[in-house]
Amino acid sequence: MARRFYQLKGNEGIEATYQQRLKALEDENKSDATTIAKLQEERDQPKAAAEKAAAELAKNERGQGSECTRRHKDCFWLERSRRH
Repeated sequence: MARRFYQLKGNEGIEATYQQRLKALEDENKSDATTIAKLQEERDQPKAAAEKAAAELAKNERGQGSECTRRHKDCFWLERSRRH
């Protein structure tokens, strides 16, 4: 569940950036197959990194990991609980 949450959040930003850049290319009439393929490759690299980071964050159960990781997760869950 945590992995999916972290992964979705990362992918949302990556996909939004990709769509903006794709639209800009289309508006400039520069959206040939080579350019789109390069843009997709640039999108896929951060997606892979986000997936790896999501897996690492999810692997560390609450209370495990370094002190910095524990503080980060505590702040995250505290902020999340304030929103709901």
